[in-house]
Amino acid sequence: MTTKAEQHLRSPETMTSETLIRYAADALTVARAQRRGAAAGTDAYATIGALRQVITALDNAMGSVATALTQRPRADQAIVEGPFTGDIEAATGTAEQWLSRARLTLMVGPARSIDNAHVALAGLAHASPVTTF
Repeated sequence: MTTKAEQHLRSPETMTSETLIRYAADALTVARAQRRGAAAGTDAYATIGALRQVITALDNAMGSVATALTQRPRADQAIVEGPFTGDIEAATGTAEQWLSRARLTLMVGPARSIDNAHVALAGLAHASPVTTF
């Protein structure tokens, strides 16, 4: 059975970053609810699956913001204080670089480790009574 969050995360390019984050939070809520009545082992697998969805949503949200930053700034936008005062192009370019760096770090760090943990638990089976004939 596919959760609402899983259905929507399959096509993240059609959603806003706020929607992606909301569905990722929903995925964690579903995993927590499943934990209450789940057999040993399934809780960890479901929670790790939800974490993978959160990472996907976070990556997509950062990508959406970075894309928006590379678009031409509106005429009514200006940097009025801080190290980039008066230079909106430098400010948006620098922010975009930091978001790109954060996305890369996310994918080679936590995302890869969580994927490996999910794979490791994929074969975990429920304990069932042994039937003899």
